[in-house]
Amino acid sequence: MSTLNTWFLLLAILSLIATLVSIPSDSVYKPWVVMFASITCCILAAYTLLRYLQIRGLIEWLHIRNSLGILSVYPRGSGHYDELFSRISKSRDLKIMALSAESLVRFSADAMIEALIKNNCEIRILIAQETADIVSETEEMEGADRIGQIKTEIRHTTARLSEILRGAKEKSSPNSSIGRIWISRYKAALRGAMIICDNSWCWYTPNLPPKRAINSASFVLDRVPNGMLQDCLYHFDRVWNLYSAERSEIT
Repeated sequence: MSTLNTWFLLLAILSLIATLVSIPSDSVYKPWVVMFASITCCILAAYTLLRYLQIRGLIEWLHIRNSLGILSVYPRGSGHYDELFSRISKSRDLKIMALSAESLVRFSADAMIEALIKNNCEIRILIAQETADIVSETEEMEGADRIGQIKTEIRHTTARLSEILRGAKEKSSPNSSIGRIWISRYKAALRGAMIICDNSWCWYTPNLPPKRAINSASFVLDRVPNGMLQDCLYHFDRVWNLYSAERSEIT
């Protein structure tokens, strides 16, 4: 129990004892005061214990967050995309892994263009192969109306990336260099969508169909020794290298 809570409870009990002692023993009010004091002591003890448990739980949660490098947790990540897009726009090295990445690429197009122009950003994107089992299974799990949609989104992603690169070339100064975009396609199971900026910050959303990623909880990760970000980096790099034959540059 914290020192502050202990002293608070002790002072409260001493005050009640002093009040009881000051009342004459033959007073008709003394039984009522004793009953009131007993109830008050019980309430104070329960409150102090509750505060101790809350503070202890908070300290334990903060320790877990710090050891794993969790900066924030958003119940619905799509409501906090401003932070994500700001990070993307400032990146020099951007790694993205998702099922189709269509929504992300569509909504973050301006941020990617800015990163390509201002930072010569190297963008690497991993999306699923259209024929991968994970695509068909996810479509079925998300509902009958999603059958065939993810495959279409995968095709749209490649087209949108070409538009982003074209937009960056049009907006950049003449004869200036801009970043590059690489894409690769995997057929392994997707554990979670991740956007990794400069190998030091990550937006991670666990893959839990039938719930779509845009409506799922997201974790914002910082780089700490043996933290979740290192696991994300290791996973991305392994999949990227494993499917090197599927890799191509967007032109």
